[in-house]
Amino acid sequence: MRSPKTPAVLATALLSIGALSGCIAGSADNTSDDQQTSGTVEFWTINLKGNYGDYIQGLIDDYESANDGVEIEWVDVPGGEINQKLLAALASGDVPDVVQLVDSDLGSFGNALSDLTPFYSDDDLSAYIPALVDAVRLQDELVAVPWIHGGAPAGWYNTQLLDQAGIAPADLPTTWDEAFEFGRQVKAATGACGFAELPRVAVLQSEGITVLNDDRTQATLNTPEAAAVLDKWREAYRAGAVCPGAVSEDIRNLPETLDNGLAAGVVGGVYGLPANLINTENNAPDVYQNLVVTPGVQGAAGNYVIPGINTFVVPERSDIKEVAADFILHVTGPDAQLEFCELAPLFPSTSQTLEGGAFTDLDESDPQDAARMRVLDELPLVITQQISTQLEDAYLKEIRAFLTGDGAATDALAKVEDAWNTLLAEQAG
Repeated sequence: MRSPKTPAVLATALLSIGALSGCIAGSADNTSDDQQTSGTVEFWTINLKGNYGDYIQGLIDDYESANDGVEIEWVDVPGGEINQKLLAALASGDVPDVVQLVDSDLGSFGNALSDLTPFYSDDDLSAYIPALVDAVRLQDELVAVPWIHGGAPAGWYNTQLLDQAGIAPADLPTTWDEAFEFGRQVKAATGACGFAELPRVAVLQSEGITVLNDDRTQATLNTPEAAAVLDKWREAYRAGAVCPGAVSEDIRNLPETLDNGLAAGVVGGVYGLPANLINTENNAPDVYQNLVVTPGVQGAAGNYVIPGINTFVVPERSDIKEVAADFILHVTGPDAQLEFCELAPLFPSTSQTLEGGAFTDLDESDPQDAARMRVLDELPLVITQQISTQLEDAYLKEIRAFLTGDGAATDALAKVEDAWNTLLAEQAG
């Protein structure tokens, strides 16, 4: 079965919500002890009503029909406004009851989010992929329930350029070091670059580098190991193995891409999410027909990094927490997630969903389906990035300057650490 032709913007939009500039403290002391078991649950989502209104409304209708006395009031929020809108609600005390957030933003809200542990049994949580549940625990508190995500990164390559470079599909890269050598070979034989990517935070994590301390209050990425990784990337960038345009701040307008024939492939990384193949099929069908799909490259840690996962949270000041928590189980249940993944090029947080037709009835000859198959193999090895957009942007500012300049990697990492520690202190304040 072909993966759905839903706009690829959904997968990136759901994973790129801006970070909160500060946090707001919530406390059980400020929460009413008079918890309701019926009434209205105010439910916030991010940019879903336009394309998926019928689906979400169907979930709401089903829940209301099965739970007399409960009404779900749905509010769909533009993606760029979700954090600010929630911050304002928390400050006013007039809070929603269920809110969609990206996992990297959870820590920004301090203790304003409920610990959901009392509402779920071990059996409830066993439905979810363990690594994704771990990603939404803060200091042993379950502050969210994992939902959908864009998947782990796969790789895909233009076989026409591979033929020109004398590279067989069996010899495509499996590690970042092999990716650099691949890019150099492509550059020497064809003049094209290998791939457009940056040594993002996820790359450091894939190399086994811990970028934050355990409680995520201090940066820890300024290490000799991280500097060595960056030095390899600058050498590959200068050699043309990594595309020159990879340093562009606007990823929508990269000058060298697989689609325009100036890059030989996508090796993984942020561009390797399967939903991005929809753009290639639409914009460059001739290239799309000549793609070979592989697993994404790995770093020394042997894992795959998911850029972010969507979650649902319950604010601490909600007075209908038990119903809110139960509604979250309804929305994130295996069958509900399967239905969504049949509508959109996304991946679930529940293992049972992976047994559905959207993930089993696939055609290896189609690049989108082949990429889904690669990601399914990778899911047992995933970790989540858990880095906010603010931290990633501060990091990439220095990395772009490093790749195009002559400064030492340790100096770039020191600047990143200073910027991160300032941002983290602001969030904790």
